[in-house]
Amino acid sequence: MLETLVPTPTSGLVTKFMDEYLVFGSFNWIIGFVGVVFGIMSPVSYLWPRFMYFACAYFESSVIIETEDQLYTYVMAWLTQSISTRWLQAKTARGGEHSLDDPASMAEYASAVMDGEFNLLEWQKVLRPRYEPHHGEISFMYQGRRLRITRVVDNQFISELSNQLMVDRKEYIKIHCWSKSPEPIQDFIQHTKSVYLDREGSKTRIYEPKPTAWTPKWIRVSNRPSRSIASISLDKTLKNGVLEDVREFLRPGSIGWYARRGIPYRRGYLLYGPPGTGKTSFSMALAGVFGLSIYCLSLGDPSMTEDRLLTYFGELPNRCILLIEDIDTASISKRRTGGDAASGDKSAQVSLSCLLNAIDGVASHEGRILIMTTNHPEQLDPALTRDGRVDLKIPFGLASKEQMVSIFTNMYMPENEHGELERHEDKVDGNTREAILAAAEAFGDLLPPGEFSPAEIQGFLMVRRGSHMKALMEVEKWRDEVRSKRGQDDALGEQIQSTK
Repeated sequence: MLETLVPTPTSGLVTKFMDEYLVFGSFNWIIGFVGVVFGIMSPVSYLWPRFMYFACAYFESSVIIETEDQLYTYVMAWLTQSISTRWLQAKTARGGEHSLDDPASMAEYASAVMDGEFNLLEWQKVLRPRYEPHHGEISFMYQGRRLRITRVVDNQFISELSNQLMVDRKEYIKIHCWSKSPEPIQDFIQHTKSVYLDREGSKTRIYEPKPTAWTPKWIRVSNRPSRSIASISLDKTLKNGVLEDVREFLRPGSIGWYARRGIPYRRGYLLYGPPGTGKTSFSMALAGVFGLSIYCLSLGDPSMTEDRLLTYFGELPNRCILLIEDIDTASISKRRTGGDAASGDKSAQVSLSCLLNAIDGVASHEGRILIMTTNHPEQLDPALTRDGRVDLKIPFGLASKEQMVSIFTNMYMPENEHGELERHEDKVDGNTREAILAAAEAFGDLLPPGEFSPAEIQGFLMVRRGSHMKALMEVEKWRDEVRSKRGQDDALGEQIQSTK
């Protein structure tokens, strides 16, 4: 048949070869080859895991980092920026994860401006999702060594309560390196930390407690641009006094100084004054000056219990700011246990004694700066504000003329090419600077000191931030309108009280 189809001199030899070898001989050869392969693979599959176990035990180093640790953020951010992999996990960029001040985000934001107006839908079209390596293994070279990072999710069965299966979901990464010393991995982690902090160094990290059924913990909720301390309208003497106190507390060697004198290594500040006077803003600016993270704690959180409160205090890192806002409004019971059994008040989940023990008890955490804010300091228990628990009490009042001038100047002073306010005389056009300073003085003369809060004044200027002259011309009208509204509110309040 083949000879008919392919009439060549060698067709007979080809046919003979196919008949004798490819049909029968090759089949036997393939069977033999497969048998040999399986014969080799069987002991290899048995010995290989044992060999790798021995090799890893004696020649490999590894480091595990859990998701709750800040180092996890450093490593994952570096991998996202520096390593290209085909297996990614896409996430929608949330408010706390997406920053508008990096060049790529600013370009995306600018592209959403149509005819001079910002359009959110246009921005969402170009806003790129956030990508990070998916669960699995990533291998890459770092300083001449091959590192492997394994991202693992471990769902562990804990117990069964109320016919519900309780599972603790833990996620971590494990960094491997063929080395008898973990030093290459340590160098890599230090590098990722330095890169991250260089990029995010101008931001203040904010943490909030995350209640869980088993292990309450702090989580980072946002990175905010650090606020300049110069933008805070506060008496210069008070401001400089607090800055110097924090500077001394954070100075290298201060821990030993405190220890040698038997003084607990911690500081406490009480910021008090009417609403809108800058208490929270000052806390944020203070963190920005010294590069500290802020841990925000709400005692009025319905999920807050005494055990969780003590856990949150114990989980604070060294050298951070713990911010408790409006502590006068928190439901704190003076009884030993949460709630007032006599009055039936069950809203207070945290007792005063528990809070005091968390602040400066025998097992209390050291190395932190506690800042409490309140609008009504007279309502606080004296035990909470005594010396030793509160080292400095800083009043925040309604705006003085100096503060009003400062707010006005801060709002209208030109910016340099880096987006920073030009506060030096030699960097601002003389006519522009003189015009703004003269307008600021006139603005301060038109508003009486001690009547308006810094927040009210800033709100007025924000609406007119495009023209300092417009703000100057309209401030008297605004002043009279605010006074009139306050009078109406006071009259309404008196009327309501008289009808009770």
